[in-house]
Amino acid sequence: MTKMMVTGLVSFSGELDPDVEGAMAELRRHGFGVVRMPEKFRPLLHLPRDDFVEVATTANLSSDDYDKLTAHERKIIEEFWGKVRAIADRYGGDADNFGPVQPGELPFAIVFGELVSDDAKLAAEIEKRDDEMMIAVERARAWGRLD
Repeated sequence: MTKMMVTGLVSFSGELDPDVEGAMAELRRHGFGVVRMPEKFRPLLHLPRDDFVEVATTANLSSDDYDKLTAHERKIIEEFWGKVRAIADRYGGDADNFGPVQPGELPFAIVFGELVSDDAKLAAEIEKRDDEMMIAVERARAWGRLD
């Protein structure tokens, strides 16, 4: 058994007016590591008020592959997930994607993929989405749906 990092993701819908700061503070009070989504990813969101928080703890596990964990080790992760989910629920969040951190895995890779480690690709994706949004706005104006 090796002490490994276990993480999970808490997502917050901006449409539900969540209390992200309150959730983060309570998660920290319970001894969890907490990282909020960097602002540089906000332009990639379909709803700009949405937010993400990655929550972490450590556990003695035999593998970083969830499928290779023993029933007892999976129970440890499920208990962590349950604690985080209970806190997230109180603040308008939803907890998901819990498991051991893979070697070299960066925070928020589950949400943004390779863009977390490549600023050039991130900038290109933001520009592409901005262009798509401008095209959609121009179409709406042309069709008389937008003043």
